[in-house]
Amino acid sequence: MDPLTRAAAPLIFIGATLGTVGQTACLHTVIIGLTGNQSLTILGDVTIILSAPFGAPASSITGNAAIIIPAGSSPTIYTDGGVKNAGLGLGNSNTRSVTCIL
Repeated sequence: MDPLTRAAAPLIFIGATLGTVGQTACLHTVIIGLTGNQSLTILGDVTIILSAPFGAPASSITGNAAIIIPAGSSPTIYTDGGVKNAGLGLGNSNTRSVTCIL
């Protein structure tokens, strides 16, 4: 099933971890914003739909902030908005980079 046509669980607040090891999830939020020393760990097979409008920031990672993808996890992120990966950016512990799609 196309992840953009299936129902996505809306996220009001994004905690330090998204998903569960060995599980599939489809989540919806407007923006992922990480600053300072914040981190977001993505576990399992997680599809994230960022609904910021075209040209607006949908993902902003600055300072020492990072998105962490442990081995065995596989996120896919869809957005029409802008993506700013600075700071520590995106850390993918998998041996194949294809396990993370943006």
